[in-house]
Amino acid sequence: SYVGWRWPMREVGDKLWVANLEEAREWADAVDLVIDCLDAHAPTGTTSHGWTPEDLESIVSAVRGAVGDVLVHCRSGKSRSACAAAAVLLGRGDADDPTAAMRMTQMGTSRMNAHSVKGLREWWDHRQQASMFR
Repeated sequence: SYVGWRWPMREVGDKLWVANLEEAREWADAVDLVIDCLDAHAPTGTTSHGWTPEDLESIVSAVRGAVGDVLVHCRSGKSRSACAAAAVLLGRGDADDPTAAMRMTQMGTSRMNAHSVKGLREWWDHRQQASMFR
């Protein structure tokens, strides 16, 4: 359940987990790969939640080779990490569109930051256009 500003760790897809920073520190050694949306895989857009298509493609590529569980985290576990996990779900074919992927990664009535949603939709549009020319 909701504890202050943090959401608890949750499985959002097959071997794909979303967590807040505190839980990520606790579980990091128990998973195959950690995607840190505060540092190594942080958004590079104009805000702290501003994902670029390149940011999300980098995360999807990093997860592609993971065999075991993948843990995606940000500070509170509800926007940046949920957006990155939604991109992974789309990249793996586990969701058909950004809206479905966002539904899978959200908890309760929480909503992603508008900048995260915009970045996810731009990445998906970019990816769809690129696939038309393959």
